[in-house]
Amino acid sequence: MSHKLYKKYACYSIHYIMEHTHQFSDPLKIAVIYTGQVRTMEHTLPYFIENVLNNNISNPSKVNKTVHVFVTLELPNSEKEKKYFESLLISNMGDHIKSLVWLDRNNNEWIETRERLLSNMNIYEQTKHYLRTSGSMIEHYQTYICYQQMKSYEDYVTKETGIEYKYDFVERVRTDIVICDPLDYHWINMDKETIIKKLDKQISFMKKKEPLEKINTPYKFHSSLVAYFMTSLVNEDRFQIDETQFIDPTKYRGDVSSIITQKDEEKIIQILNNNSDEYCINLDELQNYIINGDYIIIFRTNLVYFTNRSCFEKIYRLGIEYGCHNSQREPAYFWNSEMQFQTICSDNNISIFNSDNFIESKSLYEYEKSNYFDENNQLKRRDDLFYFIMRSF
Repeated sequence: MSHKLYKKYACYSIHYIMEHTHQFSDPLKIAVIYTGQVRTMEHTLPYFIENVLNNNISNPSKVNKTVHVFVTLELPNSEKEKKYFESLLISNMGDHIKSLVWLDRNNNEWIETRERLLSNMNIYEQTKHYLRTSGSMIEHYQTYICYQQMKSYEDYVTKETGIEYKYDFVERVRTDIVICDPLDYHWINMDKETIIKKLDKQISFMKKKEPLEKINTPYKFHSSLVAYFMTSLVNEDRFQIDETQFIDPTKYRGDVSSIITQKDEEKIIQILNNNSDEYCINLDELQNYIINGDYIIIFRTNLVYFTNRSCFEKIYRLGIEYGCHNSQREPAYFWNSEMQFQTICSDNNISIFNSDNFIESKSLYEYEKSNYFDENNQLKRRDDLFYFIMRSF
């Protein structure tokens, strides 16, 4: 690929100035959906407090935000354990925590919902048994309960103040997840110069990752560029230029498997100078899309995700619709948690920006504490690590 052609790929365009239609709160209102089991929560909670709840108000480069947490956890085996973790959450989260629900797997309403959904799925009995006993279905039901609690809180504040109260963004974090970097939402206020620098950074990574000749059309290149850009919003340094990343797989970053809707692509990627062979990224549209777009940023499909309030309104029902969304990408595995989540997003025209890397995904199946903690049990500050699942401590 010639230098001239590469420059053509890299071009951006400002066609007109758009007014943002979404007016965010000040401070920004964040709702965190916190679900799972208590397993390693005692050890993950300090990082949740530090990196999810911390407002960083003293730092002018950070976005001032209010974070509220809506918790639904699987009921522990004993009342003593339940009381311990309830006290742990309330004492550590303080005013941040707005609801706490304990879900018993033997809860009649949950069992009726689960069996109704399973009865409508054309799958083997052993697969149904797996869905009954694993966390696949119940994790989405927990999210559904959290939504109900969140909506009740919004309605309560609205009634008390007479002013409509709505969260700006929703995060979902599992209780066994460690978030390694502070979540500051700085990307909400990015100007066009910053956006261009970030786009150029992604192009540099893409050139290293694979020859641009493999991206055989300018349109496909720009689509990949948007995917890399959006994926890196939450974790700013997700894609780095380091030769070792392409030699040593433990340092490799950047497994991106995004699904961008056609309407989003056509809005952001536009023809340049009426030449059908040349495209550009419209910076006005991209800047507006960051604020108002129908998208969700996810890590390893649905372990951790970030979306705006209106998009979350379209997907929370998965807890009571599990199995109703038929995947076109993986029809044989439509029933698994990841496919159901991706498909409900696609069914609602929500673009998915998904990424993962070696050291993060390794925590799912081959957890080794030494990958994440040093000999003093201190978290390793690796620039290739945004999150991991803590299986044990």
